Amino acid sequence: MPTRRAILLASIAAACGEGVTSANQTSSAEAAQSTAQIESASEPDLGELLPRNQNPLQANVVSDPLVRQAIAVFDQGGSERRWYNRVDQLDGLTIGFGHWPQGRFATFLSSLREHDNGATYTAFVARLSEYYTANQVSLARAPQPASGASPAEVSALLDRTLYSQEFMTRYAENCDSDERYRCLPSSPSFYREHCAGSHDWIGSALDYALRDVRVVRWQVDFWSRDVIDGVRDEAAAIGFNDDAGIIVLAHMNSSSPAYVRSFVNKTRTGVVSEGGFSWDWSTPGGGAPAAALTSWRKLVAWQFYNVRHGRIARGRIRQRARNYFSMFLASDWRLPQMTGTEPIERALRENSDPTQVRWIGAA
Repeated sequence: MPTRRAILLASIAAACGEGVTSANQTSSAEAAQSTAQIESASEPDLGELLPRNQNPLQANVVSDPLVRQAIAVFDQGGSERRWYNRVDQLDGLTIGFGHWPQGRFATFLSSLREHDNGATYTAFVARLSEYYTANQVSLARAPQPASGASPAEVSALLDRTLYSQEFMTRYAENCDSDERYRCLPSSPSFYREHCAGSHDWIGSALDYALRDVRVVRWQVDFWSRDVIDGVRDEAAAIGFNDDAGIIVLAHMNSSSPAYVRSFVNKTRTGVVSEGGFSWDWSTPGGGAPAAALTSWRKLVAWQFYNVRHGRIARGRIRQRARNYFSMFLASDWRLPQMTGTEPIERALRENSDPTQVRWIGAA
């Protein structure tokens, strides 16, 4: 009869043998759920290994109401799901719940190592050790292979690779991409060189280790400090003191802190302008009463982002922007192109035009 440890290792191999989580490739929910049940039943002391392909909200590891609402907005569905175990190829590498790109991977790793006096890093390395114990072939593919899969040997491997400035310098920036956001062959891509196909020594291992509940909680903390806490001062400066106001600026900040700076500076002039549109910061539009000014200003921020980011998004309203409108603005405003409470994706110009919005809120 196989030992409990052998059953656990077999379940790890089965769970991770499917490969790296990709925007274009997902595992069946049934398989992930079955794997989670096996892991929990076989090794109770490892019960903090969360299911694959969920966001932190689904895994019930988030308690802060603001962060919970923000995650609900940011989890965009489809290829934009905020899975804590995500390892993908966009930007050269897209990793974790926060969709951190290749250019921030070193910061991601550094924060992980320092968090909670190293306890999170210890848990992370332990998960990698579990994975490599069950997947010796992956370990052998490492550019500087370890002699074994013990936590100490895995940590030493990380020191020679992911935590080596010399090794990571090549991936200090996001890759150069074509018009479809694919990395150019001539541009360094961490995913392509270390996570794809026969080169995969770390991608599937990360897919596994990033599911540790301590690592997931750190991801949420790292993301909220960066994306949400990073806009609190600006939000207070323009009177965005509630969750909806902070989240709309966090939505901008996640794309680029420059968006937030530009928007806040423009509010100080009394007229916010972007991409041929202008919004009065002091007087609500759309037939709204003066008492609707706070709601109007959030709509202005929402439309400003759509126009500013639309150049990159090719005229689309991002799903997370559509989520935000449905959650926080749909009860007050009607846009010209909507399905139910959600703005139509391809109607960016029409739905960002302040002259076409209509107040439907309480008088």
